[in-house]
Amino acid sequence: MMESVSSSEMDLLIKAKPTMSISDHIPSRHAHENRYLLNTVPIGELEYSHVHPTKKKWFVYVDQEGNEWIQLPWYLNIFHKPWANTKYVCYDLEGFGSSEIQITKEGEIKNEGSYNYRDFYLSSHFRHFLADIFPAVIYLC
Repeated sequence: MMESVSSSEMDLLIKAKPTMSISDHIPSRHAHENRYLLNTVPIGELEYSHVHPTKKKWFVYVDQEGNEWIQLPWYLNIFHKPWANTKYVCYDLEGFGSSEIQITKEGEIKNEGSYNYRDFYLSSHFRHFLADIFPAVIYLC
């Protein structure tokens, strides 16, 4: 069972995001296990906005607050059942991490995606691996 996180611990998790890099550290077990608390969901309905300027198979949608949610192609959704769900990401204002959600074929939002301290495309594949994937391996053992 997950420990509850106090507001001061949440502040530390949020403050750790922009400074975390390869040279700093891999997130602590506590930060890794509670990163879902940083994940956001769209506010209201998503409306189609435009095609991503550099990734032509990425479609950008906007929620009622003006947050951009990018619908990723099925091959970037391989770990989230692309036959049943569509994956969307919303990038942080800091430009490092991202929130993930899944929307079922029936239109139901599933917040089973996870928050990424280092987004695969915004940072680098290696930084994403160190910050978001590697901790899952080392903390499960």
